[in-house]
Amino acid sequence: MFWMRLLVLLLTLSLSPSFSLSQDPEWPKDVPKDWAKPDLAKESAKFPGTLRIEFAGEKAKYVILHTTSGKAIIYESKDWTGNANDKFLLTQAYPCTGTTTYWRNYAGEIKKLGETDKHKWVEIKERPCTVTPDGNLIIVAKNDRTVQIWETGKPTEPKQEFDAHSRGFMDLFVWGKQHLVTLASTEVRVWNLAKLTDKPKEAIFGNQLRSFALAKPDNRYVALNFGKFVHALDLSLMKGKDLSEDLEAGGRCEFADDGRSLLVLTAAKTATVYQSAGEWKELLKLGDAETKVTTAALSPTGTYLAWFDLKGTMHFTHVASRFEVAKYEMPGFKPGFVTWHPNGNEIYITTENGSAYRTVMKK
Repeated sequence: MFWMRLLVLLLTLSLSPSFSLSQDPEWPKDVPKDWAKPDLAKESAKFPGTLRIEFAGEKAKYVILHTTSGKAIIYESKDWTGNANDKFLLTQAYPCTGTTTYWRNYAGEIKKLGETDKHKWVEIKERPCTVTPDGNLIIVAKNDRTVQIWETGKPTEPKQEFDAHSRGFMDLFVWGKQHLVTLASTEVRVWNLAKLTDKPKEAIFGNQLRSFALAKPDNRYVALNFGKFVHALDLSLMKGKDLSEDLEAGGRCEFADDGRSLLVLTAAKTATVYQSAGEWKELLKLGDAETKVTTAALSPTGTYLAWFDLKGTMHFTHVASRFEVAKYEMPGFKPGFVTWHPNGNEIYITTENGSAYRTVMKK
């Protein structure tokens, strides 16, 4: 009997990647017991070439696989069966910035997920674009300074055209229902789509904008990466706060689905969680001299942070109390991106070799 048990154990440890749960810690009184442990022993099938995963549509109806080749594969969440031969709804597509429910393909066609109607402007296939929430307007960055506004279904000529910036135009997105936000190398401008002749509100910075992240659901908050720091900007007030981070050598920012919790990951392998209640407050910082954070993601409500260390161990930390509710030893596992499903019950993990896994949270 002993040798039989030993054989089973060896077979279990031979699986790659292997998962083992560390002993449960003693639970503090101030930490809610809504924690659901992920079933890491059950991994989904691999999807080679997957860089990261996101969700789109009402109730996360669609799964989007961003690939290392720059392409994207989109299909309905209910069809996630672990089978790479699933019928994809749209392939080789790029998102229109500001909303993940509208996509365009290489021909320049723009399509709302779940609908068959397409709107085609071939000249915008490589240009930044966005779509208003009602789907009536497609807004395109024509060149380094010009913005064109098109009515869907009327590709003959644009409805309006104006100069947004003098130089360094980078991207644009829609905030709320009637505001257009344009970003240049050192400035952010907010335009009223109903009164484009009015002077836009403006915020000017002294550094070069490298990237940005938007807060759901209405893009009111935007995290701007200006090299050596992150600026959290409230578009309703056109005021913000510099967060003490160094991203010059790389790193990224992302908001939780609650729209108020912000995660900043640096090239120095630190992870910091901020939350806004009028002011951006640091709630949690990980990544000291001994423990580095290779990748991380906030749960939809911003309550928990899932993160990996250099050894491949997966940790779950309660943000407010900084208490580690669980950790899972995964020897040899090299994660890329971690994504929580909006329902908070599933976690999707990509690896450095382009594979993707799904784990299910269980009470």
